[in-house]
Amino acid sequence: MTRSEDFAATLEEAVRLNRPVLIDVHVDADIRPPATGSWALPPLQPKEPAFGTPWQPT
Repeated sequence: MTRSEDFAATLEEAVRLNRPVLIDVHVDADIRPPATGSWALPPLQPKEPAFGTPWQPT
């Protein structure tokens, strides 16, 4: 699909088929979608290795 006007009809057809459907949508790489928010998560601690010792840079 290359035209945004075709998306609604394509989605309706996919829902009507009532089975898995792949909709191939061409997206312009120069247009950024609007941001919906951001996550401010704390950094994750590295996991302990299953064997040996954690790697330490020298």
